[in-house]
Amino acid sequence: AISTFELSADAYEGLKAANLTVNNASNGMFCAIRNSTNIAIAEAGTYTLSLYAKVIKEEFLPDEIFAFEVGNQWVYDSGGKNRVTDFSPSIWWENAYEVELFENDVSQGKEYYEPFKGQLFYRGFEDIDGSFNFQNGLAVAWFPASVGDRKVSSTGVVGYIGTITMTVDVLALEQLTLGFGTVNAYKLRHKATVQGPGGKANVTYYWWYAPYLGIVKMQSGAISQQLISFAIGGGDITEDTDTDGDGLKDFEEMSVYNTDRQDTDSDDDGLTDGEEVNTYGTDPNSTDSDNDGLDDGDEVNTHGTDPANEDTDSDGLTDGDEVNIHNTDPNDEDTDDDELNDGDEIAIGTDPNNSDTDGDGMPDGWEDAYDLDPLTDDAGDDPDGDNLTNLEEYQKGRHPTNVEPDAPVLLLPDDAETDVLLKPQLQTDNFSDTDGHGHGLTRWQIGRRIGNPEPCSEESFTNADYIVFDGTCGGQLTLFNVPDFLLDADTDYCWRARFTDTGDATSDWSEPFAFKTIAADENDQNQNGIPDDQEVDDPMLDLDDNDVPDVNQPDMKCVNTDGGTGQIGVKQGDNVASIECLCWTDPATIDDTRNKPDGMPMGLVSFRLEVDNPGDIGKVTVYLSEPAPAGAKWYKYDAINGWQDYSAHAVFSPDRTSVELEFKDGGFGDADGVENAIIIDPSGAGVLSAGSGGGGGGGGCFISTMAYGFHMQKGPFALILFLGFLLIGFSELKKKFKK
Repeated sequence: AISTFELSADAYEGLKAANLTVNNASNGMFCAIRNSTNIAIAEAGTYTLSLYAKVIKEEFLPDEIFAFEVGNQWVYDSGGKNRVTDFSPSIWWENAYEVELFENDVSQGKEYYEPFKGQLFYRGFEDIDGSFNFQNGLAVAWFPASVGDRKVSSTGVVGYIGTITMTVDVLALEQLTLGFGTVNAYKLRHKATVQGPGGKANVTYYWWYAPYLGIVKMQSGAISQQLISFAIGGGDITEDTDTDGDGLKDFEEMSVYNTDRQDTDSDDDGLTDGEEVNTYGTDPNSTDSDNDGLDDGDEVNTHGTDPANEDTDSDGLTDGDEVNIHNTDPNDEDTDDDELNDGDEIAIGTDPNNSDTDGDGMPDGWEDAYDLDPLTDDAGDDPDGDNLTNLEEYQKGRHPTNVEPDAPVLLLPDDAETDVLLKPQLQTDNFSDTDGHGHGLTRWQIGRRIGNPEPCSEESFTNADYIVFDGTCGGQLTLFNVPDFLLDADTDYCWRARFTDTGDATSDWSEPFAFKTIAADENDQNQNGIPDDQEVDDPMLDLDDNDVPDVNQPDMKCVNTDGGTGQIGVKQGDNVASIECLCWTDPATIDDTRNKPDGMPMGLVSFRLEVDNPGDIGKVTVYLSEPAPAGAKWYKYDAINGWQDYSAHAVFSPDRTSVELEFKDGGFGDADGVENAIIIDPSGAGVLSAGSGGGGGGGGCFISTMAYGFHMQKGPFALILFLGFLLIGFSELKKKFKK
């Protein structure tokens, strides 16, 4: 009903200035407004009063209820601010009105009213923090709360002969996943007892109460309800609001991180709350999250250290100690570059800012590594009795307490040898050491020859544009089998070696030898990088299942395995410029059994990749015509490190028909050991039998002397020389087995 009336100055008489009569509805439905009501109006004027007498939720939308009577007072629409927002069953009453209250357009909370015998009775108030109080203060939620808290209160019920007793227990602090994110909420158990003329009734229900957000979940019996939007602190807080613009949502700041939603940097450490949580993993409520003596902001903005790690460079000194006490670089484990980290220097008493604490011309780290005293000038001593002082040994790169073994003498391929196969075997003479140490390691280097017919130069082995292999091996000590795809046809190379004894003394480099490879790879007549007998001729093969035949994809190469019984494809990924060569290898041809898988159903695939830049991490995807067995891992093999479980850099697809591999040029997965933009890798899917440890015998780098060959000139002399070197090879094998 809408009624317009005018109050004149003559009619104004204070609180009972007007009497408004509203007739009851004639259809017998409930009417909340009595026949006549006194209305208090402050001054004379013309007024329009909008009313709804019938308030049934099923027939009218909640916001159509503009005004209703509370006792002898009216609750007005107030220009669309205070509104009845619901008329529905509540915990205590069959029906109740919910009224949201506003002050200066800011929500203050909600009041609840129950129709009773023609009147509306005030039942309680829920504030913006979600705390609810009955008329005389019966609390059912509160903040702050702690797990284990309990509150007990009781109240009389207006218009009802009886009492309500409420016991509230804080059971737990739980994480709840709501529609907008995850929040921490206290689980409150409410046990209410209603005592009245009809007897006693018990009710148990649960609220999950998030600090500052209020009630985010309710459950009564098996029915639960989650809330997704809130009015907090005088403003509307939703899943998207970020009042201070720090990168954390308001609901996260208040209910998860306990930060100030109106302050971008709650702990004033120079990092925004969002940066601390989302970027650095630090505590937005602590100025020094890792307790290293440096504020988080100073670590990031001034020192470049990790504010979540007390020792950024892992040198044994906290970042704060490095900056505030030792004046060392917290981002460099070895500030003075003497091969002794800062923490160790402090421990042994040397100066981490002085590479030569005792001033004897030898770095502290070098002295410490060879058991000399970095705090005493011992430059003139000669502990190994080789007529070279410690300082001279340092200057010459020699061991000061152990006589170096003799430098290797190279044997095969002979110096200036031509028509050498692409996988030759490099061979030196036997190891020799005057002080009786054994043969520990051999370092092998191969580089492209510069300026043929000029002699091999040092640049062939030190310039990244020329060196193609640099590896140190503890197995192939005098015989080294060059891996697949390391050498190119019709190319001049230089090679050399040096020995290290079991006492860690390293010889001088051998005199280098040169050789030239065969004019063309006889196994790859069309020069496409795939052995002719392994070429895939199926024009419809589509291992990557992209509806494009593999043979038509320039970024992919495929080979037949084991005489054509299967196929393997390799496709370029990140940072890979080209797949230059690809071949299949039977793992049975590799005699090294240490850590070797018991079975490799698809064998090994070897390839040579060119990456965009030296040192890049490149990725490829290997496609298999048959799924890898369940439990299979990816293994790789190289002459330096032997068999390796490569699972850390291999990810199988869910159907196990492909695996994504990553390699670092000159690092993990690269058999040539050089940052030269070329990655060489032989690898494949392998399985271990139950209880197997991955094979036994052998050792890193140990390969049969007959696994590869070198090109020999024709004639009787060549045969005699060949047999002689076989004897040398078997002699080395016998020595190894004796060890």
